Amino acid sequence: MIVLVAVIWGVVAIANGVNQLGAKAGPTNSLSPASTAGAGEHCAPGAVVVTPVITDSGLTESRASFGATEKPYFGFTLTNTGDVDCSFNVGSAQQFFTVSSGPETYWTSKDCDRSATVDKTMVLTAGQVVSSQPTVWDRVRSSTTGCNVASGQSVVPAGGATFHLSVSVAGVLSDPAKGAFILR
Repeated sequence: MIVLVAVIWGVVAIANGVNQLGAKAGPTNSLSPASTAGAGEHCAPGAVVVTPVITDSGLTESRASFGATEKPYFGFTLTNTGDVDCSFNVGSAQQFFTVSSGPETYWTSKDCDRSATVDKTMVLTAGQVVSSQPTVWDRVRSSTTGCNVASGQSVVPAGGATFHLSVSVAGVLSDPAKGAFILR
């Protein structure tokens, strides 16, 4: 029962586009009322870098490989590489996750229920890095009928299969080479 609740929570969080950005150790900053005010000019094209984050169930370390019973958790970081503070839409309505292998797309958050997504603008200070709260992926295919185990989706191939996670936030796409992981 606890596992079912955890899976449902994870699916809802992914379906909502991982809309809660939070703090992590290191140079990462957390959101505060002042940082989400939305003041300032919009970020210039190329000023924000999106990096996919693939982690474990403890959300403690980056992972590139998962055992047969382990589920990956997906998130992202945003980095303002510009020289000035700027406004960027980090809302769940602007966040999309895609899992592919070779030319085939296996799962996309676009197939999830996105009815509760929102826009949310925040100010990214020059050099600032913010991280989303990672959420679980059920290791299933998505389709127009859903994106999780509860909607009856089939399991993706494993046994050493390599997949890529790409993340798009407000139209800024992550580097495809940075989101590789293996399902055993």
